[in-house]
Amino acid sequence: MNVDATRSELGRMLELLGDERVSRLCREWVAQDPTNVYAAHVRVGQLLARVRGVREMDPEQRLAIEHGEGPCVLMAQAGSGKTRALVHRIVRLVDREVAQESILAVTFGRRTRDEMNERLVQMGIGEARVSTWHSLCLQILKQDHTRWEFWEVDSHNRARYVLKDAIGHKHLDWASADLGDVVSYVGMCKANLLLAGSDQALAYAESRFGKSQGPLAADAYVKYQELIEERALLTYDDFLVFAWQHLSTDDQVRRRWAARWQYILQDEAQDANLAQVVIAEMLARDHRNYMVVGDVAQSIFGFRGSKPDYLSQFAETWGARTISMCRNYRSGAAIVRAANNVIQTAKVRAPGDMIAERGVEGDVSVLSSRDFDEEGRNFADWVSELVGADGAKYGECAALYRANAQSRALEESLLSRKIPYVVVGGGAFYERREVRDLLSYLRVAARHGDVMESVRQCINSPFRFLGKAFVQKLVDGWDSAIGPTDNVRAVARGGGIQRRQVESALEWSALVEELVGMLGEGPAGALALVVNRTRYIDWVKRDEGDDSVENDRAQVVQELLRTSVRFATVESLLSYVDSAILVAKKQGRGKPAKGRVILSTIHKSKGLEWPHVFVAGCNDGVLPHAFGEPEEERRLMYVAVTRARDNLVLSYVRIIAKSSGEVDAEPSPFISDAMGQVDEVQVTDLEPALALHSAPRVLTPGPF
Repeated sequence: MNVDATRSELGRMLELLGDERVSRLCREWVAQDPTNVYAAHVRVGQLLARVRGVREMDPEQRLAIEHGEGPCVLMAQAGSGKTRALVHRIVRLVDREVAQESILAVTFGRRTRDEMNERLVQMGIGEARVSTWHSLCLQILKQDHTRWEFWEVDSHNRARYVLKDAIGHKHLDWASADLGDVVSYVGMCKANLLLAGSDQALAYAESRFGKSQGPLAADAYVKYQELIEERALLTYDDFLVFAWQHLSTDDQVRRRWAARWQYILQDEAQDANLAQVVIAEMLARDHRNYMVVGDVAQSIFGFRGSKPDYLSQFAETWGARTISMCRNYRSGAAIVRAANNVIQTAKVRAPGDMIAERGVEGDVSVLSSRDFDEEGRNFADWVSELVGADGAKYGECAALYRANAQSRALEESLLSRKIPYVVVGGGAFYERREVRDLLSYLRVAARHGDVMESVRQCINSPFRFLGKAFVQKLVDGWDSAIGPTDNVRAVARGGGIQRRQVESALEWSALVEELVGMLGEGPAGALALVVNRTRYIDWVKRDEGDDSVENDRAQVVQELLRTSVRFATVESLLSYVDSAILVAKKQGRGKPAKGRVILSTIHKSKGLEWPHVFVAGCNDGVLPHAFGEPEEERRLMYVAVTRARDNLVLSYVRIIAKSSGEVDAEPSPFISDAMGQVDEVQVTDLEPALALHSAPRVLTPGPF
C-alpha cells in the first residue's frame, strides 16, 4: 500500500483499538515523518491482535491470562483453547513490562512450539522463549560447557543397538533377554531418575523381571551406560538426566539458571514424567511463578513414564490456584457428550464435564462391519460420500486406530478407490520393515524384481551373523548366470568365512529352495513357513523389541499372514504389493498432506483435529487393548473422540481372523459408554446416532 492508503487503514485500525493514548502517539509519530506510517501500521496491527484476542476470551481464559504471581494450574479440557490462552498470557506479562527474555514456556512437541512462537511473533513478541524440554536441557548442557557438550546427539536411535550389544554375547550374553522389555526398563529408569548402578534401579528391575532376571537387567543398564559413555552418544532421555545431574551438583548453578526466567509456563503437563517435573521445580522454586496447563484425561504416554498424578496433584503440591477450562470450542454437542460419557468413570479426571460451546449438534454414529477388510471398505465409502455428496475435502477426513497394523485394510480400500492418503508416523503397511523382510524371501524364491536387493533385505533377518562384510562379498562375486542360493553357497564355501556364517548361509539357502517348491501354492503357507522356520516373531519381539502396543511389530506380521490367504499364488501377492506401493506413491506425489485422507494411530493424533473422524477397530481387546493399562486405554478413547469436530464414527467388527481361524469379536465397552447406553450397541448403517444425553456429574480427582 502507498502512504495514503496505509494512513487510511491505520486510522480504521486505531478506531477499532479504541485507545486514545496509542492514537495520539501514532499521530505524533507520523507527523514527524510520513513514512513512519508503515511501522505504525505494523505495530498497531499487533496491538489490535492482542486486544481482539483477549476480548474474545471466555471468563476462564481471561482468569488465566490475568493471573498475577505465584503457582497456578489450568485444568484445560479438550478444545478449550489452552494454547491461545497461553500465548495471550505471555503477551499480557510483556504488557505488564515483564522482560520478554525472562519468560519461558515449555511444551513437548516441535509442532506446538513452532505454533506458539509463530503466534507470539504475529503479536510483536519475539524474545520470549518457547522451548521443548529436550532443547531446553540441551541448552543447559552446552552453554555451561559440561562434559556432555560435544557428545553426538543420537538422532537415529543408535542407543537401541548399543543396548542390544550390552545384553549380547560380547558382554552379558543374556540369551533369554527381550530387547523391547530391557529398552523399556532403561527408559523408565531414566524417566524416573533411577541411575545405572543404583539400588533403586536394581529394585525396579527385580519388581519388573523377577528376582532371578532382575539383576541381569540392572547389569545391562550399567553396561549400556558404560558403552554410551565410550561412544559419547547423547540420547534424548539423557538430555533430561544429565541436565538434572548438572543442576543438582551445585545449587549456585541451579540458582543461576533459575534466575534467567521469572515466569515459567508448562504446556501438556499431563504428559510430564518425573525427570521433567523435577527439572521444572528446580527452575521455578525460587520465584514460584509457575503455571502448568494440561488435561489429565489426555495422559496417554504411560509407557514413557508420564503420569496424570503429577498434574492432578499439582495444586496440593504447590499450594496453587486452580482454574478450570471446560468449554469445548472444537466439537459438536453430540461429540462432547460422547467424550464426557467415555471419561466419566475414569479414576483420574477433570473436576467437571466439558461444555459444548460451538452451537452445532454434530453427529456420532456407530458402524458394525463383518471384519477388518469390510471395515476398510466401509471407511472408503464413508470418505467418498463425504467428499462427493457433502463437499468435504480429503484432508478433512481421518481414520484413527490403536496399533499400526490396523492401517492395512484402510490403506487398501483407499487405494482401490483412488483416494489419496497419508499414514502419519508408522509408514505405509507394505513398506514397513517386517513386511519387506518376509516378502523378500518370496521375492528371492520367485526371482521377482531386484533379486540382489531382496537377498540383502532378508539374508540377515532374523540375525544370522551374515552382516555387511558377508553381503559385500556376495555383491562383489555375484554371478547373474546362477541362482541366488548358488551365489550364497559359493560365498559360504569360499575363504575367510566363519563356521557359524557357513551354517547360517546354508540354512538360508535351503529355506529359499524349499520356498521355490511352494511357488505354485498360495502365499499363506510359504509365509507361515518363513515365520515359523526362522522364528521371526520371536526375533522381532526379543531382539528388535517394541516400545509400545502402538508399534507392536508382531501384530504387523500377523496381519500380513492374515491378508495373504486372499491370494492364490505367491506371484499374485507380490504383484499386488508392487502395484499398491506404486499407486500410493503416485497418488501422494505432489499432493500436500492437507489434500489427503489422514491415517494415524491415536497416539500420533494427539493435539490434532479434523471435521470428520472414523475410529477403527473399537473392539474389546483392540481398544481397549488386551495388553494396555485399563485407565490409559479409556483415556485413549477419549482422545480419539475429541479429535472430531463435526462427524464421529465409532467402528467395530464382528469377526477377527487369527492364526487358529476366525473368532467372534465383541464391541468395545467404550462404545456403550460413549452412547450413554447399557446394552450392546448394534448400528449397521452410517446414520447419526440418537442424541446423547448425560446428567452433569462431578468427580473429585484422586490417585490411581
